[in-house]
Amino acid sequence: MDDIKEVGKLLLAKAIALGVFLLIILILNITVYIINNQVLNEVVVFLNHNIIIIILFILLFIAASVLETLVFPYNLPGPLLNAIGGWLLVYFIFDMFNVIKKFIFVPDEIPIKQIYYLTSIIVFIIILVIGYIKILADAGIHKYKKIFKDE
Repeated sequence: MDDIKEVGKLLLAKAIALGVFLLIILILNITVYIINNQVLNEVVVFLNHNIIIIILFILLFIAASVLETLVFPYNLPGPLLNAIGGWLLVYFIFDMFNVIKKFIFVPDEIPIKQIYYLTSIIVFIIILVIGYIKILADAGIHKYKKIFKDE
């Protein structure tokens, strides 16, 4: 019963945070019509263009958080969802560089696309491996505690 309450509180907190974020995006969209600023306009256009990706990686992180509260083996999809969310977050960050390049000088010699591919693969693998190591370590600890509890 406590697990259900914990998951409910987690989902409520994350839903409120997502709602606040969407409210901020809405306020920024209204602000663009009031304040005539090219930087603000580009940021809002960028956020509007990437809103589906933003919501998707937030939802993936929320789902992974919920799965992390469950016991083994029900928590096994969690690291995969975290890794996919991390990959989308890296995509979003590197897409942000395209907006930044409009306002500051970035040399064309910097291979941003190749850095993105390498970074996204490394982030995906690290999140996945660390997540499964954590799950297996937690499962081993619970099994170890159960053995000594039975004695």
